[in-house]
Amino acid sequence: MYGLLYKDFIVNKKNMLILLGAAVFVNVFQFAAVDGQKMGGTMSLLMNIMAVVASFFVMGTMQGLIYEQDERKKWSYYITSTEAGSAAQVGEKYILVLIISMAALVLNVLLNCIAIDLANNEYQIAPVCMALFFIQVLLRAVEIPFVMAFGSKKGNLVRGAIMLAALIVALVYLLFGDLKAIGLGSSDDLWDKLIKLIKSPSSNSNVLLALGAAGVCVLPLYYLSYRISCRVYKRGADAYEK
Repeated sequence: MYGLLYKDFIVNKKNMLILLGAAVFVNVFQFAAVDGQKMGGTMSLLMNIMAVVASFFVMGTMQGLIYEQDERKKWSYYITSTEAGSAAQVGEKYILVLIISMAALVLNVLLNCIAIDLANNEYQIAPVCMALFFIQVLLRAVEIPFVMAFGSKKGNLVRGAIMLAALIVALVYLLFGDLKAIGLGSSDDLWDKLIKLIKSPSSNSNVLLALGAAGVCVLPLYYLSYRISCRVYKRGADAYEK
């Protein structure tokens, strides 16, 4: 399995470096969101959230690249015939996906710490990053079995379109929609609560409890997804064009 993991790092090294640079670049919004009092709390907070969401989206694109190069019948039949079998092939993909998500988490939190120290950014967005990490892991847990069974091209295209559309709709609704209709109060109240929460996340025990519960729920689901992918891998290999 570790040999397969090393192989994927070497094969995808160039694309990974490019996308990692893009993830760092979009974090410029964290450094632009200086002094929230001058810019307005809502706009400053929105820029921080945009930075981390865009960064996780870029790293999610990186995750989507690691399947396609192995979607060949000859390779699939070969790896299935080895001692480790398809479990090693599938498990290596799950480990690499998790490493990329963890890299996105560490990268965003680290850059946020730098922005707080050097650019007077007043928002501690570690809880937001943790939430996005668990969301991304959950999305991959749902997605990977389908990719293994039907191939990555259609799956990645549909996933990207759905995520982008959902992101645009969510941001537009949070900014201009009627939040009272879904029990969140006015938009000003919501943003004020988010600003207070992100400025002092450690003061809200509910946030820490929710993040802990998310980890307890998502990681077992991720393992269950791995077991499902192991079962459907051979079916997907038979459907590969090459």
